[in-house]
Amino acid sequence: MKAKRILSPILLLLLLLLLFIVNNASGQFNIKSRLERLGPLRRAIINNQNVYKTIDKLEVQKVYYLIDGTVVNEQTKYKISPSTDNFIRYRVINDDESIIQVLPMMKFVNRGGNHTIEYWDENQDQNLTTLTNPSNYYFKIVDDLTTPAKKYLATQRLTAIPVTIPIKYRFKAYDSDTKFTFDANISYGFGYKIRINSNPYKEQYVRALFAIGVGLQEYMPRDSIKSETYKPDNELTLTNSVGMAYEGGSNFNIGLFLGWDRMFGSKKDWYYQNKPWLGIGIGYKFD
Repeated sequence: MKAKRILSPILLLLLLLLLFIVNNASGQFNIKSRLERLGPLRRAIINNQNVYKTIDKLEVQKVYYLIDGTVVNEQTKYKISPSTDNFIRYRVINDDESIIQVLPMMKFVNRGGNHTIEYWDENQDQNLTTLTNPSNYYFKIVDDLTTPAKKYLATQRLTAIPVTIPIKYRFKAYDSDTKFTFDANISYGFGYKIRINSNPYKEQYVRALFAIGVGLQEYMPRDSIKSETYKPDNELTLTNSVGMAYEGGSNFNIGLFLGWDRMFGSKKDWYYQNKPWLGIGIGYKFD
């Protein structure tokens, strides 16, 4: 059994080494290129559920340059052109699916005035620059001429989202030390949503929130904190917090919160009753 455990990682390393040698010797089995394409796909799927494969010859125009944040007024039309045995992935940027971004590892091609977007081959093609990399642009699907000004959200607005704060840093209370706690809780945050960027096709916001909710905490009375025999029970708590959460490109929000918890009735002598904490919060928008 021990021999198998030792041999397994050795065989795996030998296999990876063999693939590396084949890749560099022939230039035909390009693992690096495939992995580089999978990375953007994985990130896009996690952050944005609207990831698609192109239909053949999807026609688009440049509308926004991500590198310096400028609107592009170019009339050239490009056809996103997968090869016969392949496809090109892109992700939808706005609600009506008229603005898209192709995933990395693409190139612009001009064949006698016919402009296309195709796969980039690092073994045959020239290196991409920021200007010649299609993934640095947002494209408008030509069939839909809806202007972005009619679609993106207001710069500021009232907001409400569910929030959980699973990790809390608790300050010293009485004679205890500072500590991290991990607990189950759910709150609803109410506040103000403020836009922080000027990209008309992909909004970024911060949310200033006041949250109130319930959670489960280990109950330990003040006189038992140093006890080695006391066994704490989980009790219901009311949790309040204020904080700032960031939202950009996905339904998830993440932020920093300052809050306090309290128990009721005979549990009011809880060690951390109304004592402040700092926590990392995760929110989710449904709108």
